[in-house]
Amino acid sequence: YTRIIIICTLIFILIPTFSLSFSLPLSSDYGCQCVVIRIDDIQDYWIDQVQIAVMDLFISKNLTLSVGLIMDDIGNDTILTEKIKEGLDRNLFELALHGWDHEDFTTFDLLQQKDLLKKANEKNQILFNNKSHVFSPPYDQFNNNTLKAMNDLNIKILSSSLEAENDFNEGKDIFNLKIKMINSGNVGDGIYHLPSTVSFYDYEDENRTKVSLQDILNKVDDSISKYGYSVITLHAQDFAKLDEEGKYIDIVDSKQIEDLLLLIKNISLSSFSGIVD
Repeated sequence: YTRIIIICTLIFILIPTFSLSFSLPLSSDYGCQCVVIRIDDIQDYWIDQVQIAVMDLFISKNLTLSVGLIMDDIGNDTILTEKIKEGLDRNLFELALHGWDHEDFTTFDLLQQKDLLKKANEKNQILFNNKSHVFSPPYDQFNNNTLKAMNDLNIKILSSSLEAENDFNEGKDIFNLKIKMINSGNVGDGIYHLPSTVSFYDYEDENRTKVSLQDILNKVDDSISKYGYSVITLHAQDFAKLDEEGKYIDIVDSKQIEDLLLLIKNISLSSFSGIVD
């Protein structure tokens, strides 16, 4: 009887106090059960305190983060670049190219797309001594020329969205870690497609809608069951407060940071390269 009381007491102590009811699949057939968190729209002199707060959270917890850089708008803001370098020096940040000037790549021909990606990675190397192998296209838009340009430049990982992948070829190119193969066509051969499977906020035009943590975790679970991994997309503005006119201001929304902290406590994080490798 005493032993039962002790066991029950230990179970009660060890049970988490939060109410999220989420568990990852236990079978090894589900790949690494890893999640990539990708933050897009990182740029100079724009809600700096907010961008820094998100990066600081991952650094303080010693967790991996994929950082999507708008390369033409990076390099003059010393506070921001030093924070990115800190994450790189600790081997926590994986830098992703998020376009040159946040342009829709599908509006350009092959040579133009290749030039934009080449310029972006050259600047990345100058600023951070880092060659990125990840492209997260602005607006999630890509086409055959994007894949050709990436292949020519040895940028091997594309992270768009499930919707964009389905529009492209019904999602046939999406990398499936469970079977460890790339189902890609002739044009995209050799490119790993790891799309975002859920976002922290959903954006439509000028409106944004918060996705509940339970919905995020459910979609993470679904993606891991299907592909062996999941990708969550954040935007810097997800964590900024709004003024009376509904515009983003450089004040951190502590509630959103708390929700992000709760989210990352419930998942196992990796990088795009870590999953592919």
